Amino acid sequence: MELNKLVRAAIFCALAVGMGFSLMLIPNVELITVIVFISGLYLGIGWGTLVGGTAIFIYSGLNPMGSGLAFPPLFVMQILGMAMAGAIGGLVRPLFFKKEFSILTLAGLCLMGFSITLIYDVFTTLPDHLSNIIRLGPYQALSPFLSKK
Repeated sequence: MELNKLVRAAIFCALAVGMGFSLMLIPNVELITVIVFISGLYLGIGWGTLVGGTAIFIYSGLNPMGSGLAFPPLFVMQILGMAMAGAIGGLVRPLFFKKEFSILTLAGLCLMGFSITLIYDVFTTLPDHLSNIIRLGPYQALSPFLSKK
């Protein structure tokens, strides 16, 4: 049974990476997160986490438009954020395997999708701000936000 799930996880990982590379030139469109979420939904928390981490490791590390390996803190946060998306997919399995959906359930799922995106965005933005604070010092790095106009 585990070999069967391993093969399915590899298929989900290949699908996520393939969709990432095929839509790379279209701005602000990516389906990696959706595929990783669905892998967690279908395979469970552990396999969804593994698919998310592996897919973004391959996609970001080998991206010809700019490898994530150039800035390791960002690369690590991308892996953690996408692994989290797969884990959340596994956590909400009971909500999806129902015979009927209510409006409240659908609204909650939409809010969850927004939350996953927001958390991933915070994860991937945080290393840049922290490196600026370390490099420039807290006052100079935060001065654009503190200045009065």
